[in-house]
Amino acid sequence: MSFHTLLDDLYIDLPDWYNNTFHFNAKTTCMSISYHGAMLAVGLANGQTCLIDSFSGCGDHQFFKHKSAVVDCSFSRDGFLLAHCDNKNLTIHNIQTKQVVFEQNFDDKVLCIQFSRINPQLIYVLTSNANSLIRFNLSTRESMVFNGSFTIFNILPNDFIVAAKGSRITLIDTEKNAVAKVFDAPAKKNICSIEVSHKGELIIVLDKAGAAHLLNVNTGEFKHKFCDHVGDTRFATASFDRHDEHAIFGTSEIADASFAAYELDCYSLRKNFTNGPREVILQLIFHPVHPIVFARAMKGIHIWRAVYKNRWIHSVPELDNMFTNEMYQEPECEFDAEFESGVRNVEDLSGHPVDIFTKVPFSIFESDKNYPNQLITLPITIEDIKAGVDEEESEDEEDYDE
Repeated sequence: MSFHTLLDDLYIDLPDWYNNTFHFNAKTTCMSISYHGAMLAVGLANGQTCLIDSFSGCGDHQFFKHKSAVVDCSFSRDGFLLAHCDNKNLTIHNIQTKQVVFEQNFDDKVLCIQFSRINPQLIYVLTSNANSLIRFNLSTRESMVFNGSFTIFNILPNDFIVAAKGSRITLIDTEKNAVAKVFDAPAKKNICSIEVSHKGELIIVLDKAGAAHLLNVNTGEFKHKFCDHVGDTRFATASFDRHDEHAIFGTSEIADASFAAYELDCYSLRKNFTNGPREVILQLIFHPVHPIVFARAMKGIHIWRAVYKNRWIHSVPELDNMFTNEMYQEPECEFDAEFESGVRNVEDLSGHPVDIFTKVPFSIFESDKNYPNQLITLPITIEDIKAGVDEEESEDEEDYDE
């Protein structure tokens, strides 16, 4: 990555144009991105899980093919493991060796899976068997069932679990297997999605009616209810940007097949992303490092990137020239120098002070016999320069007369 791109990524917070679409040979069912954002895993309806480069879409590696559609997929914290599951089977592959490191069959339907945010050897699985949440340790092969019944969950950066059933949200301490907090969401219908910010302080709760509620985990306060441009709340998916400054919402309505960004400090609409394919957005992921949005549709993954039209570097062209030409030096302008009445001292190479405003005689052509001991003085005023010019003109006139 160039120095310009790095600074532009730090300066620009949201993408602004549709860039590309990653196409697949079957319908997409789920999507997950690695911790550093280099890899993107996409589950398909034909049972395949594809691993691709998140920037170019190249390197399509197909892993174990399930008997039915892939329900969910997840990367480990260190990026070495990829977990994917269908309704009954959970499989974890080592990405480098493509070997199966863990496999588990379930009698009931698997609803969702997710790796721990801290320990890459821990994975959480939610099944339909009494809506049980189970944690598997890949090193010890041990499992633990958490107390409670849930239909959806997510994990905070401190490895606390945010789970929900109906309109009630439960915060679980995974180390103690105990309930830390309970929140009652102002949702009209059951909660269907929970999105956690990168810092873990904010949570977006989506219900089946399309309402989006913003929850502060520390205070337990539901701070805002987001609405689209016509006042209806029919959001189907949500995500936080990498700086936790914006909330990104996608709609399931074909007429409004786009997504929008809202500012979290004032809850106002920042931008509508309408310049792209008009497809229903099923899932949104904001890149953890760069201003890139991945929007999963039925037929592929649409990519929105940032265009650096008004880069900060354009306001400082001298820096741009410096990065382009290392030997570049800004020419001194006459207005940059300060006019001083006194004597200004500088140092020569040996460190001795040199008075640059004094006439200093020095000899040239010492080896030339035609110019023995000739001295040249440096003029310090305009009058001296004019005097030198007048002398030369008078000498030329005398030569002309002769």
